Amino acid sequence: MNFENRVDQTKIKKEIKDKYSEIEHAFRTYATSWGPTVTYGTEGIHSPGSLHYKGFAIDIRTYNLPGGCQGSVVKKIVQELKIKLGYNYDVILETDHIHIEYDPKK
Repeated sequence: MNFENRVDQTKIKKEIKDKYSEIEHAFRTYATSWGPTVTYGTEGIHSPGSLHYKGFAIDIRTYNLPGGCQGSVVKKIVQELKIKLGYNYDVILETDHIHIEYDPKK
């Protein structure tokens, strides 16, 4: 996993950190030359009530992947992550990044 300098890794919760290997694996499977880069954790401006502020969400860069932000490679990575991360995680393909959050379902 790579991190933008602005990302304070100490504020990212264990529930997200525990999934780093699955995230890395999905990227290496479909974009063999590109590892994931976390662009935001608790930093930045997010919607009110965002799990980013609590350390339960990260954003991962997509513009550098083959096919760009909405290409087939990114879509395959998102589908893989939805399966691998499981029911308590939301994986959302945004315009220019993949948003991953730990959001336990009751």
